[in-house]
Amino acid sequence: MSQESSGGVRVVDTRGMVCPYPSLEAARALKQASRGDVVQLITDSEESARTSIPQVLERNGVEFKLEQKQDYWVITFRKP
Repeated sequence: MSQESSGGVRVVDTRGMVCPYPSLEAARALKQASRGDVVQLITDSEESARTSIPQVLERNGVEFKLEQKQDYWVITFRKP
């Protein structure tokens, strides 16, 4: 997993990880973020992108945007 900051956006790249690890990383990123921080989580796990990560974010009252790219998904959210 790689974490980097790109123009004020924290990027968490979980490509290569299988479910449930991307959703665990999403929960960790949400916990570590400060209020108002923007996080982009990248995953190539369809199950994580479409099911488990949205569940983690929705349980925490976080709005998010899900974008499908060629062979991966980007989930962008701002910590409330």
